[in-house]
Amino acid sequence: MKIKTQLTLLFLILQLSINATSPALNDAYTKAGKNQTELKAVIRHYSKHPADSLKKKAAVFLIENMDGHFSYKSSEWTKYNNQLDSIYKLELPKNEMIQAYNALAYDYEYRFTDFIEESDLKNIKADYLIRNIDSAFLAWQKPYAKSVNFDSFCEYILPYRIGNEELSNWRERFGNDFVPAYWKR
Repeated sequence: MKIKTQLTLLFLILQLSINATSPALNDAYTKAGKNQTELKAVIRHYSKHPADSLKKKAAVFLIENMDGHFSYKSSEWTKYNNQLDSIYKLELPKNEMIQAYNALAYDYEYRFTDFIEESDLKNIKADYLIRNIDSAFLAWQKPYAKSVNFDSFCEYILPYRIGNEELSNWRERFGNDFVPAYWKR
């Protein structure tokens, strides 16, 4: 009976240490409110397999550092960007494209007064973070990044955004549109 009690206690201690979270991660969960289920889903996703332990560590890094990151949302901004895209698709000569961009930039039709700040902690989805983390790990294996240590990887390769831009699948677009075929190997 004593051995059974000791084994049960040991099992509980192991479970607690496996499921323990840092104060920073708990703080992020609290600030995420209803969206903490999305953030916890990311951690659970990488907790399933021991081979994903570095990916789990990367997920924790992102979530712990997510506070203060946000996107701006605006119907005017969306309209403006759609017009920018339409100019780009025209494939005009360089000087005509610059004129078209300048005309749009100085067009007072856009007032940009309807900006809303959308917190990443409260809005980001699990599938977006998982896709970003998996893509970052693939990028880390490319010749130009293989020698980067984990801390530098977290700072320079892993981030899912640069500033306050709208969240997008930028890694895929970058890989398809801007990386030469050599780097895609």
